[in-house]
Amino acid sequence: MKYTPTIIRHFTAAMKLEIARLKKVHARVGDDWPAWFDPNDIFMYEQMVEWLAQLDPEEPEDDAVNSKPYAFMMEVVERYVQEHRDALTDHDINEITSFWKDYNEKKA
Repeated sequence: MKYTPTIIRHFTAAMKLEIARLKKVHARVGDDWPAWFDPNDIFMYEQMVEWLAQLDPEEPEDDAVNSKPYAFMMEVVERYVQEHRDALTDHDINEITSFWKDYNEKKA
């Protein structure tokens, strides 16, 4: 799998939007969390943003594919694409789709 600048840009945008969404939820529910909410996910997504920022687009990176944070990230990216489809170019969609296919082939 290759982390192109397009992939890094959109995955980072997806993580930042999810962080903002979760922070709003946390502000609204405080310590009375609904079953589907875990405030620790905010930290996990912040770590994913840092990880994405350190990726070298020229080097394939497969070590994290089977991790829980990676699976969570891919779910967020899928939702991001669905919600922002009109703003994405065909090139963006093709790269993300290709990456998604590679991810599904490599995960255990």
